[in-house]
Amino acid sequence: AIQENRFWSLHDFQVAVQVSLGVPTDVQRLVAGTSILAGASKLLGELLPEDCADILCVRCQAWCIIPRYSGRADGKQEQTVKVNVDEAKKICEDTEDLTGFTLKTTDGDHKILKENGFALGTNNSGGFTYLQLTPCGRQSLLQTIQRLSGGRRRPLIESVTDMETVLLAVEADASVFKHVCHELKNNAQIVQMAIRANGLTLEYASAELRADRETVHAAILQNPFALQFASAELRADRVLVQLATEKEPASLRYAAEDLRGDPSICLAAVQNDGMMLKYASVELRNDRSLVLAAIHENADALNYASTELRSDKVMIVAAEVHGRAQLRLSALPPP
Repeated sequence: AIQENRFWSLHDFQVAVQVSLGVPTDVQRLVAGTSILAGASKLLGELLPEDCADILCVRCQAWCIIPRYSGRADGKQEQTVKVNVDEAKKICEDTEDLTGFTLKTTDGDHKILKENGFALGTNNSGGFTYLQLTPCGRQSLLQTIQRLSGGRRRPLIESVTDMETVLLAVEADASVFKHVCHELKNNAQIVQMAIRANGLTLEYASAELRADRETVHAAILQNPFALQFASAELRADRVLVQLATEKEPASLRYAAEDLRGDPSICLAAVQNDGMMLKYASVELRNDRSLVLAAIHENADALNYASTELRSDKVMIVAAEVHGRAQLRLSALPPP
């Protein structure tokens, strides 16, 4: 931890972070509350929100190295220079309209620098593209991610470890999260962004976050079937299972075995959808009151009762009675 001085400039604080934590100033993203601090010469006292004493330092990616995706200048003039990687980076950093460069050959020293309008293609199977994550470079990367689909996105997205870029990509399309690098699949902010749009993306979160109750709760609220991707411990969490089965009775199939043998949870499920009797435990499928409740909702639920109850005259009559009633109801014209 660094004890900041509100009379320091933001640059002073960045230098202190670099000295103390070893994070270079050019890859620091400083966050206070919900605000990203910007303006190197401004005083911390001017930048910090009221009642905010903590500053979070997030390591950002200054350059993104992308395999197989070649940079192109969208019809603008290309500048070919024979330099090494460090020299090419310096040229881009010192030249406002140069966003990145492509390793044209595999000998390691022949580069193509691109002028303003830099975009990413897919025709560099033998080399790499170096993209500077300036606002322009980040926009180029995001546009390419949005343009591509399925597995073609994977090598591109896996290359990005910059949290801000990944957040923007996931916000635009939650399916991007499937291909996010391992480190960021353990980032709670990115996972929350993904599951708010699609709870089933919980499948690709780290084991740690799939065992996090708050994360799993949010995923189930968005899609009850997300229960299947929760940790074994949370699939045995009574409150979470009740939440899932109340929203979607079929999610009972993903509950822990003990809870599929819980009379109250299974009763609530079959009262909403009698066919969910098939996911109840063996013992409960032989429970007369539960089977009758399932039959009352759907006469065909008798097919999932125990062998003994399927041949029970009372159950057969109940199924016939409710089956005829359901048939009559289905034949009625809509209101």
